[in-house]
Amino acid sequence: MVSRVCPLMVLIWVWCLLAEGSPLRDVNNTQDVYQAEEHSSITLTMSPVNTTSDSLQIHLMRLDPLTRIYLYDSRNNLKVITDKQFRGRLQCDLQLVRNGRIECLLSDLRLNDSGIYQWIVAADGRINLQKSQLKVRGKLK
Repeated sequence: MVSRVCPLMVLIWVWCLLAEGSPLRDVNNTQDVYQAEEHSSITLTMSPVNTTSDSLQIHLMRLDPLTRIYLYDSRNNLKVITDKQFRGRLQCDLQLVRNGRIECLLSDLRLNDSGIYQWIVAADGRINLQKSQLKVRGKLK
């Protein structure tokens, strides 16, 4: 129960942070589909990310089961938080934000990594949402 409530609280927290005035939302209606073999690596990408400030919140969530995979908040000097299932296997390159995208490398893919992932990126008074689907198939022999 707690694992389902925490990601929802994060989403509400993001909305509240941007509640000053009228935050704008950008929703990417296309859904990236990533396919890979078990034990390989894949780069999940969120773009475009338009930010000119140092205020940036990044949330990467898995929707089923609802799990916060990655959390970063530049305003509170919050350290990167990664879910224990993904710890040591997920590295996000925040330097690419200045180039308009975020990339997270997920290594040693497991069959249970398959699912729908939701990016929530808040910057410059805007919220960007994007879904991605990951399909991991067993390694062919």
